[in-house]
Parts: sequence; structure tokens; C-alpha cells
Amino acid sequence: MADVESGDQSGRSPKVKVGNELAGSSVSGGVVQAGIIHGDINLDAGPGFEPPVPQQLPPPPTHFTNREAELTALDSILDPVAARWAPEVVVVTGSAGVGKTALTLRWAAAHRDRFTGGQLFADLASVVVVEPASVSRTLGAFLRSAGFPPHQIPTDESERAALWRSWTAQRAVLVVLDNAHSAAQVRGLIPGSAASVVLVTSRKRLAGLAQCGARTIEVVPLDLRSGLELLRRSIGGPRVEREPDQARRLVSLCGGLPIAVCVAAAQLSSRPVRSIQGAVRDLSRRGSTLTALSRGEELSVRAVFDSSYHDLPAEPARLYRLASLHPGDAFSSHAAAVLTDTPLPVVTRLIDVLVDANLLQETSEDRYQFHDLVRQHAHEQAEAAGEADSGSTVRTRICEWYLRAARAAVLTATGSRRRKKYTFTTTAPAFALPRELESVDGSWAWLDVEQGNIVASMKSASSAGRPELAWHLADVTRPFLRVRKDFQLAQEVEREGLAAARAWGEGHAERSMLKRLARSYSELGDYAQADRYAREALRLAEADQDSRGTTSARKALTLLLVDQGQYAEAESRLREIVDSYRGLGRIRSRATTEITLGSVLLALRKPAEAVPFLESSVELLSDLDPPDEYNLARARAQLGQARAALGDLEVAAPLLAAALAVLARLGSRFEQALVHDALADLDLARDDVLGARQHLTTAATLLRTLGSVQADRITDKIESMDG
Repeated sequence: MADVESGDQSGRSPKVKVGNELAGSSVSGGVVQAGIIHGDINLDAGPGFEPPVPQQLPPPPTHFTNREAELTALDSILDPVAARWAPEVVVVTGSAGVGKTALTLRWAAAHRDRFTGGQLFADLASVVVVEPASVSRTLGAFLRSAGFPPHQIPTDESERAALWRSWTAQRAVLVVLDNAHSAAQVRGLIPGSAASVVLVTSRKRLAGLAQCGARTIEVVPLDLRSGLELLRRSIGGPRVEREPDQARRLVSLCGGLPIAVCVAAAQLSSRPVRSIQGAVRDLSRRGSTLTALSRGEELSVRAVFDSSYHDLPAEPARLYRLASLHPGDAFSSHAAAVLTDTPLPVVTRLIDVLVDANLLQETSEDRYQFHDLVRQHAHEQAEAAGEADSGSTVRTRICEWYLRAARAAVLTATGSRRRKKYTFTTTAPAFALPRELESVDGSWAWLDVEQGNIVASMKSASSAGRPELAWHLADVTRPFLRVRKDFQLAQEVEREGLAAARAWGEGHAERSMLKRLARSYSELGDYAQADRYAREALRLAEADQDSRGTTSARKALTLLLVDQGQYAEAESRLREIVDSYRGLGRIRSRATTEITLGSVLLALRKPAEAVPFLESSVELLSDLDPPDEYNLARARAQLGQARAALGDLEVAAPLLAAALAVLARLGSRFEQALVHDALADLDLARDDVLGARQHLTTAATLLRTLGSVQADRITDKIESMDG
């Protein structure tokens, strides 16, 4: 080493004493002694030098939990490699914060001994996003870790890739590529040996790797049990066991996202005296869950969502924001087109971008849904963009579209036209309706899937100060809920519809909801409440001198008598109501009242008197255009019972069978139960006790699923057969 002595006071340069000394007892390899160096220095390691086998994998998370199904799927890639001609490539995909990297590192740690050529790791999110440069830089890092000196690593990317494949051709290596942004980032990093494995984690699905034979493993949020286990491992079992219900609530609020559970656990761990209930209270405040889980700089749920959102192009980002304004949870591509006022083919491509980025979940064919926390994030972005105002055109447009589509579906399925006119305030090219609404079966299927969104749209319109729209959305559900006999949902809708009618100030709308509430309460056995609603409807109709409304309210009160078994009084009233509807020219109302009258006459053991009314009902309903399949099936079922009571079993059987087939197709469980009851009577008339028991058991099961009080009557009938 060079030593410097002090100079004299004359300002002359100091004296320099030069020497060569090396500290330490022994030194191997080349030594360079120099002053100033311009350019590179390349040293050969010399003969006998063996670079260490790369062991680059970060350790897996300490509190890794469950993922048995995903780990088993990864294990399958270790099948005998003799049949493979190329390395196994696996894309581990899922939304931000779902635990893709944790899963991959856990599996890699458990199987590192299989990869004797080394285990290499690269976080592609930390590499320059310009893909050729990023691939080249990653290849350079891998080759250096393999022991290649810098002067032996080509500068050209294709040459680097070729050298990488050559070095790995006879080695079994594991390559973990974390946070891949595109398939192009991965292709050049695939090793040359069929014994090697490449694990790629990405928030995107990277369909471009299919040409490499890549498998895909999708990581979904943790279930409740696994989420609780992660919380337990993070904050300790005793703390969870002291507040088990609150712990479950905490995991539910986190939506099963491991990062969210870990953030909540970290906050609890930093405050040992804080209760889980307190954490739940913070997370439960409206719109505050994401904020509560994003307070720290290192662990922030919002930050991981921000990263995915900022990667989106402008149009998919707009869909991401506007989809958060959808009133219900799941939505179709048609609804997305309405939200964005975009043609369907265009919005379908935008949806694909969000699904590929794991910001939207495809739950079934043409059904899409946000994770709860992702939806909160999307709504925050909509608010920041000024798109989230509750009275915005976007919200009105989607609510009106559901009204338009539901009206079309109900008309096709039942032939029922809603009487009150609604003037639509929004229009859009995207207002094209789904093609399935052109058929009866397709319309019923659409109503089954979309009923939750129709109800959510009703509530959205109500909260936005649009009571007229809210009432019409409640009103359009009437034929559907009548067929499905979902009495609990019916009450919820009708109470909201009644409030909307009163806010709107429209008398007919109010009376309509009062009558519907009377039917729902009566079906659930609350006759006193049903009577109050029906009498209020009658009082309002009479005050308005509305003859049609008065007749309808009288029918609601009479149906209460039928439900309570007061058939004699109900008979005379129903005959009067039939005559009233005949005079008013209300064909459908007359026909449905004749069905009820026929059932009452059957209960009074007057089948011969019932037949003319039921035959009239069948004729009237058959002549409607389009026909009312549901009520026509009801009429035929009652006519079949009347014919059976008259001993005409050969005519009764096909009537009942045909009615049951239609009602089963329409999903009308209540009416199916009544037909099964009638078929049981038919079997008993034929001395087929076993067949009768099967029909009655089916009827009782259907009625219990609906919460109908008539289930007890069927059960009593079964017990009487045993007695």
C-alpha cells in the first residue's frame, strides 16, 4: 500500500513512500493495484473456481395458511418429467393482495431440493417496464448468478436468452417470476431443460403464455375458516378465542383477502389491549373499511389496488369506476354497456381487460362481480372523478334499464302489462335488451338471475329521490314474485314500494302496494296485519271513487277469508267480484277471480258448480296475446281437481300433469305444491297410497321452503294417512 508522509512548510508536494503489502495470511485470485482506472476490469476466476448454486428464493411468509387445493395443483407439475419436452410453466394468478406470492414461495420452499441446478427469483415489477430492456436486465442478473463474468454475457437480448437456455439445458432449475406484467416478460426467461419449472405470479391471466403450454392456477380469497386461522396465527389463539364472533366478523369484513387480514392483525398486534370488537367497529363504518386497512405505509390494501388500477388503459379504467355504481352485486355485459353508454361489443372487450387484471371476477356465464374491497376502491376512484353523485345520469340510466328489461321479460313470460305509464328520462344505444327476453323460458331465467338487481335498483332510485321510478321497479316485480311465492322478499319490496308511492303522492300506486302487502301478510299467516292493509286500500279507493280499485280491494279482503277457510262467505263475495270485473271489461282480473272461486267451490264440495267458472277461466286466459301461462296452468289444475271430484279421472289426470309441467318449468313452488296435493287425491282415488304419499311429501317440502302456513295442512294430511 502507498504511505504518504507530511511535506514541509514550503508548500512543496509531500514525499511519497511506495510499498506493496497485502493484509491477511493468504489471498487467492487476482489482485489489481492501480491509481485511477478508466473502463472495465475483467478477471478470470482461474482454474478450479466453482460458482455457488443460485439459492435466491425469499423465505415464505411466517403465517402462511391453508391453500391445500392450490398446493396440490402445484404438486401435479412434479409428475415424471420423462414425458415432458419443455419446462413446466405455471401462472399463479389472482387479485391484488390475495396471496399469490406467498403461495408460490411456500411451494418453492418445500420443493427446492428437487431443483439441484438452482432456484432463481426475480420481481418483475421492480424492473423497467419497457419489456425488451426488462427481459434483458433479468437475463443478465440470472447469468451473473450462474457464475458468468460480465465480459462473457452478451449485450444482445436474444444472445443472452440463448446463453441462458444453454446453461440450463442440463440443469433442473426453478425460476420464480413475481409480479409479471405481460407474457413477453416471461418467454425469454424460460430455461432450456424439461426438468425445470417456471412459476409466474401475476394479477393478469397472461393468456399469451398458452403457446408455451402454461397452466393457470387461480388464487381466490380465503374461506372463513382459513381466514380465522390466519388471524389466529397472527395475533395469537387466546385473543381470537376471547371474541370468536367478532373475529369471524373481522375476517368477513376483510373479504378473505390475506393482505387485509394481515393489515388488521398488524394493527391489533401493535395495540395489545385493543379488542377485536373495536377493530370491527372501525371497519364497519360506511365506506371506511378500505381506509381502516390502509393506514400504514408498508401494509396498505389501498396501495395494492392503486397499482392495479393505474395499470389500466383509460376506457377499462372508466368501466372500473362506473361499474362500482351498479346497484346490485353481480352484473351482465348488457348492464355494463348501459353504465358506460357503450355498445355491447366494445364493453365486452373492456370487461375482458378487467377480468384479465383480476379486478373483476367472472362468477358464471356473463356474470361479473367485484370483491367487496375492490368495489370500495373503484367507488373511491369514481368519486375522485366526479362520477359518483347519487342522482347522476349513470345511476338513473341503469335503474331505468332494469325497469325496461324487467317489463319486457314479464310481458314475454306472463303476458302481463303494467298499467301505469312511466316516461323514461334516459336513452342510450346500449339500451338494447338481452335476446333471451324474446322467449318465455329465457325471460323467466333472466328474471330469476336479475331479481336481486331489480330490487337493488328500486332501493337506489328511492335513495336518489326518484320515488316514481322506485315504485315502478317495485311494481314490475309483482308477476314474478306472485309466481315464485317468495313472500319475505315480496314484503320487503312492497314496503319499499308503499313508501315510494306515498313520497310520489300517487293514490293508485299507494293502493296497489297496500293490496299486495295484504296478500303477502296473509300468505305468511298474519291475517290481522293483512286485514289492515286491505281495508286501508278499500278506504282510499272508495274515497277516490275508483270502481276498479274498489273491486280490487274487495277481492283482497275476500282472499283473506279464503286463506282462513271461511269459504261460504267468500263464495258469495267472489261471485259478485266476477260480475264486477265482467262489467268493467277486466278479462285477466275476471279470469283469475274465477280460478279462486272455482277453488272455493271445490273446498265447499261443489265441483259441478266449479267447472263452468274454471272452463271460462281457461278460455279467457287462452285467448290472451301473449297467453298467461302461469294462470292458465292454475286454471287447468283447478279444473283437473273438479273433474277428479266428479269421478272423471281420465280427464283429470292429463289436466293436472300438464299444469304441473308448466308450473315446474316456471319455478312456481307454491302452485306445484297444490298440484302435488291434487295428484295425491287422485292417487288415493285409485288406491295408490304410495304414490299419494310421495306427492304429499313433495308438496310439504315445497311449502316449507316458502315458509307457507299451508305446509301444516299437508303434514296433517300425511299423518291422517298413517292414523
